[in-house]
Amino acid sequence: MMTNVRVLVLVYLLAMGQTLSAGVVLASNLSGTVGGAHLIGWDSSNVPIAQQFSTDSSATLVTSVNFGQYWSGATPNVNLAIYTDVLGSPGVDTAYTFSQSVGGSTDVGGGNFYGIAEYDMTSGASLTPNTTYWLVLTAVPGANQSVGWTAAGQGTGAGFMTGVKEWGGSSWFDLPRGAIGNGDLIYAVQAAAPVPEPVTASLASGLAALLFAMVVVRTRRPAAKTGLAA
Repeated sequence: MMTNVRVLVLVYLLAMGQTLSAGVVLASNLSGTVGGAHLIGWDSSNVPIAQQFSTDSSATLVTSVNFGQYWSGATPNVNLAIYTDVLGSPGVDTAYTFSQSVGGSTDVGGGNFYGIAEYDMTSGASLTPNTTYWLVLTAVPGANQSVGWTAAGQGTGAGFMTGVKEWGGSSWFDLPRGAIGNGDLIYAVQAAAPVPEPVTASLASGLAALLFAMVVVRTRRPAAKTGLAA
């Protein structure tokens, strides 16, 4: 009996282990060398810019995004949106919203600063597996806002992609060669750990119930009689 219980405990723990794993860095080139800045907002004007990325087969719940950004003033003033891909360009806004924060910054002179801005989501953006999306940055008109870029091919992660588009007033177009060093924006995408399949959760619950029943049966089992009958 105890051998059976031990086996069930082991299987139960393995099943539960399938539901627990750390978050995933879906794409990142934050460690790349900063090549320069590309202006996306100034005075009363702005020019949205978009960076391509992809989900993988399981990491589809995006929880936060980072960008290397330059700004004048106290903090960056840029909005982020995730767009679907339509024929290789940003298509439809998924309507997920982010809150922006900056952990630290470097004074680069002239009243301008550089830092890694973080865009967090409370509930996460639930996206389609193995699908291309676009991170679209739009500056709020006012102080100067720029994004940092790095050379192409500096990124890691299953969802890292090379591809930048800029809004031209009526459509998206590729930036002229050399406009951002023919590279990518400095960015990262974090996703939540894969959610367990319903069958995994059901298996864990079933094993827990069976384990409990076996323990109860064993504790209630009468002790064996000893000695010879008179």
